[in-house]
Amino acid sequence: MQAATTPIPIPSPDSSWLVVRGLIPDHGPRRVLAFATFVNMLGSGIFMASAVLFFTRSVGLPLAQVALGMGIAAFVGMLAGIPVGHLADRRGRARFIC
Repeated sequence: MQAATTPIPIPSPDSSWLVVRGLIPDHGPRRVLAFATFVNMLGSGIFMASAVLFFTRSVGLPLAQVALGMGIAAFVGMLAGIPVGHLADRRGRARFIC
């Protein structure tokens, strides 16, 4: 019995070198999703850096306290994602959108 294999898509000859090397997906929904993910991560990084600057310089909190608070918030968000997602699947997402 042979194992099922997924065929590797071959880019067209007129594709960009970024597509040929696998750095970005070919045109279509995968590229849109990759771009949206990039923009989301860029925004998250800018927010994190500016939040640290705000809390240390404007509010006057020590850096260790800001780091601890942001770490706890990330951990709680990570833990809450699965149960809240399960509830949203069972009861409808409209109840969980603020």
